[in-house]
Amino acid sequence: MAEVASTPDSTGGVLRQDILLTTKLHAPLVRPNLVKRPRLVELVDRGLSSRLTLISAPTGSGKTTLLAEWIASRKPSVAWLSLDAGPCRRQPLT
Repeated sequence: MAEVASTPDSTGGVLRQDILLTTKLHAPLVRPNLVKRPRLVELVDRGLSSRLTLISAPTGSGKTTLLAEWIASRKPSVAWLSLDAGPCRRQPLT
């Protein structure tokens, strides 16, 4: 997995934007106290037969945890991109 460069701030900590960028571009790791959900993992597996699978649920319902479990148990080749709701701000081409 590619690493995102860390830029130290004035206190020696990592800048907030680097941490946010890491969470947007790197798949999460499985937590040690995970409650396994094989039925839901199987549903995610079924999505492999389609071009796009959308997982949508309310905040805090475990979407990211489910995908972390699925990635860890199946070892698929995945690309991770986390998107936020909000207006799309397109920059003019120069």
